[in-house]
Amino acid sequence: MSSLVSLSNNLLMKLEFQLPSGSHKARAAQAAINAGERDGRIAPHQGHILLDKTGGNFGRALTHIGRPRGYGVELLVRESFSQFRRDLLSHMGARLIGLEEMRRNCTNHEIIQARIARAEASGEA
Repeated sequence: MSSLVSLSNNLLMKLEFQLPSGSHKARAAQAAINAGERDGRIAPHQGHILLDKTGGNFGRALTHIGRPRGYGVELLVRESFSQFRRDLLSHMGARLIGLEEMRRNCTNHEIIQARIARAEASGEA
């Protein structure tokens, strides 16, 4: 994925808006997914779930890149996460997790550990 455009022989411009999801976070999401696939830890359309605690742009990029490849995407978001962003990510195919647990003062670590335990118990992991 390249967002570099040559303007002259010695001048390049980086155009982040040309990246999937329009954010520089798309490069990081793409690299993370590609590395996982290359290392054999994840594979498209095999029921793998990408789980991340997000403030927005990385989660959007992960969803934008991961869902078309057949990955489930679960995003741990805060209570303060705007309804617009929640709706956007849900419409893109992400499952938002942790909101109820945060209302009960659970930590991010506790929420993620509980999700992993559920996956292991159900055979997802």
